[in-house]
Amino acid sequence: MCPLAVYYFSFSQFDANESFDRSGDIFVMDKYGWLYFKDRVGDTFRWKGENVSTQEVEAVVSSVLGLADATVYGVLVPNADGRAGMAAVPAVPEQAVDGMLEKLRDGLREKLPAYARPIFVRFVNQIELTGEWKETCKK
Repeated sequence: MCPLAVYYFSFSQFDANESFDRSGDIFVMDKYGWLYFKDRVGDTFRWKGENVSTQEVEAVVSSVLGLADATVYGVLVPNADGRAGMAAVPAVPEQAVDGMLEKLRDGLREKLPAYARPIFVRFVNQIELTGEWKETCKK
């Protein structure tokens, strides 16, 4: 199977009856021409059949914990459907971790559907920004 990236709606590029869509989705085509969803590029990831907006989850995590910065991204989990959410938040003193995680758990349960809640929390020394002021985490 070969990966196929879908870019944008475009009509009559190749002939009068063809079109394609830029959705940020990556599909795989089998030998019979059937397309299967493989992954998503951009500011979303797919978990258990649902699209998760990293910006929405980042806003909730930041709000619940009173942080200026947090970042969320999808990570591969073996034998799972899609990517699980991981929230990277600034490190806190060790004695405060339990209270922070409890506050985060309760806030996420209240404000996000189950599929959008991060499964993992990663403590980082600082949230790094790209040249376009987007957050990134070194892996």
